[in-house]
Amino acid sequence: MKVGIITFHASHNYGSMLQAYALQQVVMSLGHECEIINFRTKRQKKFYRPFFTKYVRGIAKAIAYPMIAFDVVRKHCLFEEFLKTYLILSKNEYSTNKQLKKTVFDYDAYISGSDQIWNTICFDFDSSYFLDFTTCDRKIAYAPSMGPSPMSQVNPQQIKGYANVINQYTDLSVREEGTAEYLKKILGIEATVTIDPTLLLASDKWDRIAGDIDISTPYIFLYTPWYDHELYQIAADLADKFNCKVVCTIEECYRFWKSHPRFVYRLATGPVEFLGLIKNASFIVSGSFHAVIFSLLNAKPFYAHNGMQDNRISSILKKTNLEFFAQLPDDEIWSTSPDIIRNAFAKLKTERRPSTIIYDLTPKNKRLLEEDVADFLIDQNGFVQGYEPPHILADILQKNRMPEQEYRYTDINIKTKYNL
Repeated sequence: MKVGIITFHASHNYGSMLQAYALQQVVMSLGHECEIINFRTKRQKKFYRPFFTKYVRGIAKAIAYPMIAFDVVRKHCLFEEFLKTYLILSKNEYSTNKQLKKTVFDYDAYISGSDQIWNTICFDFDSSYFLDFTTCDRKIAYAPSMGPSPMSQVNPQQIKGYANVINQYTDLSVREEGTAEYLKKILGIEATVTIDPTLLLASDKWDRIAGDIDISTPYIFLYTPWYDHELYQIAADLADKFNCKVVCTIEECYRFWKSHPRFVYRLATGPVEFLGLIKNASFIVSGSFHAVIFSLLNAKPFYAHNGMQDNRISSILKKTNLEFFAQLPDDEIWSTSPDIIRNAFAKLKTERRPSTIIYDLTPKNKRLLEEDVADFLIDQNGFVQGYEPPHILADILQKNRMPEQEYRYTDINIKTKYNL
């Protein structure tokens, strides 16, 4: 089967690219051919261009801070490099819904998700993320999100306009309870709540692509998609208290904190480097959903700023009983055992990971069961199903000999890794 995925794969946002990578890897691990539809709107591409190419003030800023400008260009290149190196994209790039509708794709199934592709207040939202450009009868929504607060942010009238295309999904799941509750309340549509694609890959698979970090001293990794002075001050105070550095990746940290002795700047950070910074950190401070996810994957203690007010983060913390990570860190939270995080996290993955069913006990499928990529395998009698039918048909056509039985049944064996 050939599968096409549409998502925020080209957003220069760590979580967006990494969730796209994860979902594609999982689909391919199940034996399917998979492409990400290279849909990049003009407004999305403009938004993520280096700041000095977008407006006149940006040029003045680049002159005032040449090192920032240089690192921003390097960062942009690292994101584009990840896009080309780690993602399998459609042959052509598309920028409008009209272009998608005019294209005849050869996909047997389409997946929309994950990330905030159904959050209509996102600047790069487009109706294409509801798969309105295809009439394919196999449409799957895997863990799309309507953002931190759907009830207060997403316009009900706008969503009602997409009711028809949402009803066309053959399989509908969403990432958080808040999105599921919104669909139920506004449209009367039931959706299964599942986990973010990044959680479908084991931590060792993320380790393989994580970048090497040349920081020898203990550090706090501070990540925010945009500058938050309060959070930066919290990180600085923690660094003073626990005698470590603070590593940050956005340009504002240099302009506002360049004289602070605790701060280390890694502005030229792409998705691979982001994974490395979390993997090697002593502690993570962030208000980002995916920073929380990768902290859990790496069994790192963290502070989720305003986490219980964010529908996406609170959903995970509640399921794992790790709500204390949304509190200002004290000595106990700072030194939380990795085993406590791993055990809590294992519960989340067990409860929320979707069950995967594969067919036929081939060597490859046996390996997928053993490695927990698939949960169940339905094995059938290949001789009865594949070899006998053409012989029966040949006997009827050539010898006028009818089969002895009107129906021919075969046993169906269900396998798991425990009864291989």
